[in-house]
Amino acid sequence: MDETSVDQYIKVIAEIAVEEWRFRRTFERIVKMLDDMNSQKFKSQYSWFSKRVEVALNTAGLRVVNFEEQDYDAGMPVFALNLDDFEPNESLVVSHMIEPVIMADNKVQKTGTVILRRREE
Repeated sequence: MDETSVDQYIKVIAEIAVEEWRFRRTFERIVKMLDDMNSQKFKSQYSWFSKRVEVALNTAGLRVVNFEEQDYDAGMPVFALNLDDFEPNESLVVSHMIEPVIMADNKVQKTGTVILRRREE
């Protein structure tokens, strides 16, 4: 397998990881609406699926990075959707990750997308 093919596979796996991450957020909101018995059943099924995705990521040498509730730094590998809403000297925190960062061998494979908020003093 040539280097181009490997790079393409890694990109595809990274995209699957991002979509799984997004789906998890939606799933968590929906499962809160269920009664405890059904909620536990679906959580168990999703947990199995999530572990399978994690194994695939590890096999490919990828990892998902979540910066939620961390201090925002301009050097983070993320695109801040609302950065223009703040002054340059304001202390900011990553309030919500829309898409996670995907890393491989300490290199960014896919930048994340975030929403920021002011740091509460």
